[in-house]
Amino acid sequence: MEQGQYLKLVTNKEFDVVGGFIGGFEDIPTKQDKFKPVMDVEVIARKNDGTEDKLENVYLMNHKVKQSIKDFEAKFLDIIKGVKTDEHPYKKDIPLEVIMNVKMSAKRYNNVDVDNIAKCVLDIMKGELFEDDSQLQSLFIYKEVPPARPLEPKLQKYTGSKEIPEGLTGIMFGIRRLDTRKSLMAHHEFYNFVEISEEEYNKSKEEKK
Repeated sequence: MEQGQYLKLVTNKEFDVVGGFIGGFEDIPTKQDKFKPVMDVEVIARKNDGTEDKLENVYLMNHKVKQSIKDFEAKFLDIIKGVKTDEHPYKKDIPLEVIMNVKMSAKRYNNVDVDNIAKCVLDIMKGELFEDDSQLQSLFIYKEVPPARPLEPKLQKYTGSKEIPEGLTGIMFGIRRLDTRKSLMAHHEFYNFVEISEEEYNKSKEEKK
């Protein structure tokens, strides 16, 4: 008889809160998506005196995106409520670090700013996991287009698939309390001193003149 395999999902202990979802092909919307530019059409405004002006940078409400934002907010709020505890929302005097990994389609990757995604997600977290955005001492967000990749044989029977398809969307996030932990992202060295010869030193001074 073949011995069965049992799997247990374990949360990364580097974080105080972990949540999110991976699955589906609907990209995460942002509030900036609610308006779309009017393309390939000349928009003319007629004034009361009968004169006309050509309008530039005209935007229209994208009602489809407006509904997708509501759907995402409801889905993400359910995820948050599933991971929050009695200590949430963290009080305003508790500094935090938030790390996000967002998976999206190639089209979305080239047309969305990470700061807009972060703002959308943080707005949903606010009041649920923390009291105010000012608590964020550190914020890191990474976007990527996940390629199709083979699934480990031991996982295939649990998913019914031999691979993770390309373009799978979702978001995972982790929160660290910086009053009890050190930041994962801060304190990187951007410059350092290296010893050079006198000749190199004099040459660099000449180049700066």
